[in-house]
Amino acid sequence: IFGGVKLGTGGLARAYGGAAREALRLGSRTFVKAKKQLIMDVPMDIIGKVYNQIDKFNCERLNEEYLESGLVRLEINVESQNAEKLIAVMSNATGGKVVPELVTASEDD
Repeated sequence: IFGGVKLGTGGLARAYGGAAREALRLGSRTFVKAKKQLIMDVPMDIIGKVYNQIDKFNCERLNEEYLESGLVRLEINVESQNAEKLIAVMSNATGGKVVPELVTASEDD
């Protein structure tokens, strides 16, 4: 409250604006591409084909879980612009045995 009273609204805005401008000027910049999270259950006999596609699309592997059913549950991040293409390619490469699904954010997020 003191800063607002002493500086006034215009002075306060200039002070914060200058500090923000300086932080942006001095800070490093990083380009971040939007990503989508996919999950898929993969039979062990075709896991190599799946890893191959994941690598071709430069996906980030988030989690790998071995299920009692003998399947491997993979969670990955893929660039948003490539998500639909990866889903189609993965389905074709595995004869429809693996169809990745988009993970939607829960309402708690």
